[in-house]
Amino acid sequence: MLTVSDTGINSKLVLRSSAAIREEKIRHFNESYYMIHPFSNARERWDEVMMCVFFGLFILIPIKAAMSGIAWSIHVPKASLDIICCCDIFISFVSGYHNVITNKIILDRYKVAIYYLKTYFFIDFISSVAPTFMVFFCDYSDTCKIFVYASYLKILRIGSFLHSLDRLRDVSGFLRQFSVYNFKIFKMVVICLIGFLWTTSFYHIYRVNKTNTKPLNFFKSLLYSCLGSLYNLLLIGYGLEKINDTDHMFYVSICLMIGVVLEVFIYAQALHMLHTNLSVSNKYQNLMKQLQEFIRYKQLPDCMRKRILQFFDFKFEKSYFKESEILDTLSENLKQDIVLCICQNLIEKVEFFHELPATLLMRIVKCMKSEIFLRGDVIVKAGGAGECMYFISSGTTAVYTDNGKEATNVCHLSDGCHFGEVSLIMDNEKRIATVVAIECCDLYTLSRKDFQKAVEPYPELKHNMKKLAEKRLQKTMVVATSVK
Repeated sequence: MLTVSDTGINSKLVLRSSAAIREEKIRHFNESYYMIHPFSNARERWDEVMMCVFFGLFILIPIKAAMSGIAWSIHVPKASLDIICCCDIFISFVSGYHNVITNKIILDRYKVAIYYLKTYFFIDFISSVAPTFMVFFCDYSDTCKIFVYASYLKILRIGSFLHSLDRLRDVSGFLRQFSVYNFKIFKMVVICLIGFLWTTSFYHIYRVNKTNTKPLNFFKSLLYSCLGSLYNLLLIGYGLEKINDTDHMFYVSICLMIGVVLEVFIYAQALHMLHTNLSVSNKYQNLMKQLQEFIRYKQLPDCMRKRILQFFDFKFEKSYFKESEILDTLSENLKQDIVLCICQNLIEKVEFFHELPATLLMRIVKCMKSEIFLRGDVIVKAGGAGECMYFISSGTTAVYTDNGKEATNVCHLSDGCHFGEVSLIMDNEKRIATVVAIECCDLYTLSRKDFQKAVEPYPELKHNMKKLAEKRLQKTMVVATSVK
């Protein structure tokens, strides 16, 4: 529960493969076992709880402020939510975080504490601990009003609430049914309602303080305050009453500024939604709609539909892009640097390539091609002709040998591993093992034809590599025979 989840959405997006997740688990246990991993099930469930807590406080704080005296029906649930927020302060100090800029998961206790102190610690402490302290140790006289005002700072956490709402949509089957447009509209409605509720409550407080009388009908008085706030937020005017004092002028000015901000926010979101009609995410959605129509038209079975959708999800990660068009806009040097950056670590682990010159390595890297295999796909089959070598960029594969009766699992290969290198040197060599993808795998292939063409100017190196390949083949045959 406290370590990285094997099935979490964030785990799959950031770590990509089961091997990377296993390495992250080992790192977590060895270096920071006392910390909560940001991609753990426990942390994801707690974030969902805090999203509900924040939403509840955004509703209860202004209502409680508008009600004169102590309304226990509001006071008790608000105090309970404040106590949960106090627990969140402690949990935040022992929870790692994902640095989006560097794409690294930070679990160091000191760095986590510094990060939290720089972000939301003081807001959480003042808006949560102070009201909780008032509940247990203070009376409700005017001397404790400062603690009441401190809880208003909780509105600064609305960014965290919206961020949690976005993450909940990624993992919730119900919310994922909504399109990007509908979900943005839903968030705008939530923000506007929260802003309207807060301005209404403070306008009600002003009216009660101005008349120094408790309204006979609270809800009727609150409805009157709603109408006055709408005047300001919709920029219709300064309200239902004339401005007679400084406090009223200050309140109207604040409401008008909030109204301008909300109006600009709504216009900006509307323009952004129109603009993103051609953006990456919407292109992906349009592509998926076309794909669904294609599947329906061809009447493909459910198993095939799931595999096709799984392929697109893994390849594009919900963001459609045309790789060929992007690479065509770059210079040749940049293209080579990108390919070398991606494949250099894979090439360096191959024994065949240890003593090759840099120019030859670059020629080999340029010949490598990306290929995706889904769970259960047979990458190579025993007895088949070996035409290329494979490099595992991400994912896990299982290697089986066939003794004529049943397949025997020899080993598993994961991120950074390779297989099939003998086929680059030996002509007409048959595969002696079957390799199957046991999860979605991103592989790079190097064909024998491209490799032979690249090493043609280096006959001596080619001769040495052939000797090495023969030795490697003999060792492999011995292993396969012993397994049988």
